[in-house]
Amino acid sequence: DHSQSERFWKEYLSGMAVTPLPFEGLDRIQANTGRSEQHSVVLDASLTEQLKELAREQAVTLNTVLQAAWMLLLSIYTGRDEVTIGATLSGRPPQLNDIERIVGVFLNTIPVRAELSKQATLADWLQSLHADSIACEPHGYFPLADIQRVCGRNDAQGLFNTLIVFDNQPREDADRYAGV
Repeated sequence: DHSQSERFWKEYLSGMAVTPLPFEGLDRIQANTGRSEQHSVVLDASLTEQLKELAREQAVTLNTVLQAAWMLLLSIYTGRDEVTIGATLSGRPPQLNDIERIVGVFLNTIPVRAELSKQATLADWLQSLHADSIACEPHGYFPLADIQRVCGRNDAQGLFNTLIVFDNQPREDADRYAGV
């Protein structure tokens, strides 16, 4: 139901301000260079297990924990209590019959918004992020361009300046798919 998703995204992003990049506007950084960078991080087994344990203890996904870490870092460096990032979704909802047999790319990118309260515990904040993720799930198919449109963001600025791509697959498979 497109109209239901339009209403959801409009409400979810109401009043949102785009989170600037940390240190944006400093003299040593040339404005509007059009340059982007990709940074990949491979976590070692020990740290991965610690993060998985945190996720299990809090009954959230590992993806939620990593998004929270990135959002906390952005909040600290930008001085903002509310941050918005982009996140990728597989776009393959399990409720679609035979989804594993359908060929094609279903990836989508959606905005993820969070408010960081100094009074909230880490557990409370992770639960809030996870609940928001579950609320966004039925609307995750809605194209990013349409989300921007219904939120009145048709300008070049968009909805977010950073994006997390959480790739949760065994390392051997990742190497094979990356052509390594």
